[in-house]
Amino acid sequence: MVPLPPVEEQERITRFLDDRCARIDEIIAKKQRLIELLEEQKAALITRAVTRGLDPSVPIKDSGIPLLGEIPLYWNAKRLKYAVPGITVGIVVTPAKYYADSGVPCLRSLNISSGSIDADDLVFISPESNALHAKSRIHEGDVVVVRTGKTGAAAVVSPDYDGANCIDLLIIRRSKQIESKFLWYVLNSRVSLVQIEAGSEGAIQAHYNTATLAELRLVIPPLEEQGAIVRRLDAVTSRIDSVVATTERQIVALGDYRSALITAAVTGQLDVITAA
Repeated sequence: MVPLPPVEEQERITRFLDDRCARIDEIIAKKQRLIELLEEQKAALITRAVTRGLDPSVPIKDSGIPLLGEIPLYWNAKRLKYAVPGITVGIVVTPAKYYADSGVPCLRSLNISSGSIDADDLVFISPESNALHAKSRIHEGDVVVVRTGKTGAAAVVSPDYDGANCIDLLIIRRSKQIESKFLWYVLNSRVSLVQIEAGSEGAIQAHYNTATLAELRLVIPPLEEQGAIVRRLDAVTSRIDSVVATTERQIVALGDYRSALITAAVTGQLDVITAA
């Protein structure tokens, strides 16, 4: 049964909830906007760092590529295919037929988020299947990139997955020219995302192949400078991510409070006159 107070009290409850819920919704909207601004700030910082470096006073030159614009004088602009030893793709033809209850881990797109590998829902293939698909084996320092759905999500292969395999992921082999984490930041920069989107195929789901990724234009600083950029970006983006995570928890808590407030008010657990 639903408790039904007198009409006059119903109106009081309605006015009270309209007011309180509007205040909560306004706070939630402001926090969501804060997250958007923080993500925009992070994207801008990453893009600036991987295209111009950390020192704004260094001499610059025109890259000759409109998308990249001016770059440090001693950086080299090139396509990704000329900077890495190889780009390939994971198992794409009926991968499920190779599944096993245990054996060699096999990563799928759902295991890849921005910067990390999630072991939840991990599938396995037999050692024999892994040997059969040697081309799609992944090794420490390779970068795996989602090609369908959350296109552009990427992660550096950690030692835990050295020798594992993957399904329908793009694999950028570890390079002597580019530090893997620096390449991950490049892939998350605006200049790369614009190129990825421009090269995507399919109207419903973004999808791109090895050829699209191979043509990605980027600029490459000396390895020592790449390391410095990675360390700076790790420090700055981790602080931003921490604030975003805290804000997201606050939004969830506010939503829970809103629901609890409504429940308490309409069931008579809360005296709206006193609460007001």
